[in-house]
Amino acid sequence: MLNDALKGPLIDDLWKAKEISESWTMFAGERLGKHTRPMSLKKGRLLVAAEGPAWSSEFHMSIPEIKERIERITGIRVEEIIVSVKDKL
Repeated sequence: MLNDALKGPLIDDLWKAKEISESWTMFAGERLGKHTRPMSLKKGRLLVAAEGPAWSSEFHMSIPEIKERIERITGIRVEEIIVSVKDKL
């Protein structure tokens, strides 16, 4: 029974989010990776926090490349990346 619970979509998203988070600078690059953080992944939507509006704007320009890197390296398909602005990460 517990084994079945560990195979659900919620657990799957948690494992995928952990994998993305652990290698974030590889996907976002050193510079962007220091000023952004993946926060959650749910049903193919990755929520990323950016440290201020300037980093959010720069991150938005890199979304297609970041999505491609994540899929190429991990096999995880991210359908959409949503960026929120935070004062501090």
